[in-house]
Amino acid sequence: MVAPYFRLKSPHAGVPGPDFDELRQRLIRLVIGKIRNGEFTERGLARQLGVSQPQLHNVLKGARVLKPELGDELLRHLDLTLLDLLSLRELKAARQVLTRTLGWWSSHGDLEAASCESGSTEKKPPGGEIQPQLPRKIGKSRLAS
Repeated sequence: MVAPYFRLKSPHAGVPGPDFDELRQRLIRLVIGKIRNGEFTERGLARQLGVSQPQLHNVLKGARVLKPELGDELLRHLDLTLLDLLSLRELKAARQVLTRTLGWWSSHGDLEAASCESGSTEKKPPGGEIQPQLPRKIGKSRLAS
């Protein structure tokens, strides 16, 4: 058996929640439900997403894997986010994790105030501002070729 390269423990270990594949399956089930309810047809949805109807059909029936790009397009078209695919129990668990995490950050420095004051979270060199890099000049000989 191959051991993992990194032996790090996630601060979210043990928190109930779906993995990527489960979210993918939930999105597919949601789309199938909307098609069955008559909100749109496979053909019409495929046309709006810019894919062929057979490709969409094969994704929905499980013959092809839902690629991240198509998943993103489905979410945009349905005006959804990944949070919409979570159950109430999962949202409550995520809220608890965020509350703990934000509590830790607030006790170790005001992260929000630091990022809002500068308008950026970039680290500045001691005693100075970040200098913008100007584009290099291109000589005439490089433009001619």
